[in-house]
This record gives sequence, C-alpha cells and structure tokens, in this order.
Amino acid sequence: MKGLRRATRADAREIQIVLASDRESWQLLEGAPLRPDEATHLLAEVPPGVPLGRKYLWLGEDVVIDVVKGYPDARTWYLGLIFIAPSARGAGLGTRLIEELCSYISERRGSWLRLAVVAENHAARRLYDRLGFQFVATRRRGTQQVDVLERMVVRPHPEAAPGDFYVAPNCCTRCGVPPVHAPALFRDGEAACYVAKQPNTDELPDMLEVMHYQEFDCVRYRGNDPEVLVQITKRGLRSLVD
Repeated sequence: MKGLRRATRADAREIQIVLASDRESWQLLEGAPLRPDEATHLLAEVPPGVPLGRKYLWLGEDVVIDVVKGYPDARTWYLGLIFIAPSARGAGLGTRLIEELCSYISERRGSWLRLAVVAENHAARRLYDRLGFQFVATRRRGTQQVDVLERMVVRPHPEAAPGDFYVAPNCCTRCGVPPVHAPALFRDGEAACYVAKQPNTDELPDMLEVMHYQEFDCVRYRGNDPEVLVQITKRGLRSLVD
C-alpha cells in the first residue's frame, strides 16, 4: 500500500492523533464517542475466531486502514475501517486507497473485499457504489443499522479482450445456490455473480472454451447470446447483453 506501513502497538499514539482529527466522523462510523485509548483497542480487536496475525492495520500521515484477512471466509478480506483525516479528504484519496487495497488482496489470492457502511453515511455509500461494491445484507451493529457490501477483486484473465466473459464455475457461493451453479463472471475487468442456464461445462455451446486461471477452471465466453447467461445477481435480475 503506497505511502502506508503496517502499524504496531508502538504506533498507538500516531493512530490516536489521526482518529481524533475528526471526532464527529468517528461517532458516525462507530456509533460511540472516540475513547482516549481507541487506538489501543483498534490494534487488538479482531472478529471472533480470527487470529490477530490476520489483522492488517496500515498507518499513513492522515490515514488509518484496518482490514482482516480470511473473514468471513478464506477468500474474503474484511475492511473494518478506513479513516482519512479532514485535511486529506476531497482529492480522491479514498478511491485510490480502495483500488490499491483491492489490488493488494488480489495479488495475495483473495477474491472478495467486504465492508459495512452505516446506513446514514450516504457519502460513503455513494463512493462504494461507484467503486463496484454490491449490497449483501442489512444488519444491526450495536445501536446502528449497517449495510454489508462486497466487491470481487480477482483480476480478469491476462488474455481478456473487450466483450469477453470469464466464468469460474466453482469459486463463489454468494448466490445462495450450489457453487457449480454460481460462477464468477468477468467482463472488461469487472465482476459479478450469476446463475448459468447450463452450469455443466460439457453442455455449454462451442463458443465457450474451458481454461485455467488462478485456482479455478474457467470458461471463456466470446458470444453475446443472452440465453446462455440469463440471470445476474447484482441486486436484481437483468440480461448480460443490453
């Protein structure tokens, strides 16, 4: 992560200074006032059952990022906090940091970045929507209602060309159906889950070519037939072909 370094307990004072630069934003994010020892808690907190060694806390001059590897599943990273001091806002830093984080995760064979955004934080929600995050669920977190969002970070196949579709038949269970029916879709570098009409690759049309990418047996689709891939779960149904 450019301009950031992994934080340790020795960095608690610097972390606290960044967090204290905007107590109002902290209250909105966490639903509680900033504690005098908030940084110490942040350095030690991990989700239940997650080893502290899977926690990545990055620190910059005006930035604190807290992310956990392998939560809630092995190929998902969870962004617990991205806090930017007021003096560094408004110049696209948040967008750049999210994109760098997605690349960082992808390079370490992660597939998803998940986060929770407070329902009242409309500016953050607009940013995440623009960056391709998709709604997963609404939950209660203490006194707050939060929307859980996630984005696929796996890069498209190196040979990808405009108009190509890349599907990995066994890499995703987000659609609530057996994995073989819930592949990952890649088109021009963006991704979503979908349900294929013919999930058995042996029965797919000639325009589909079985390939191998990362750990997955992938399928390259060079056609544009909406009857082949008909259902997409990006919060509603739509055809893959406009």
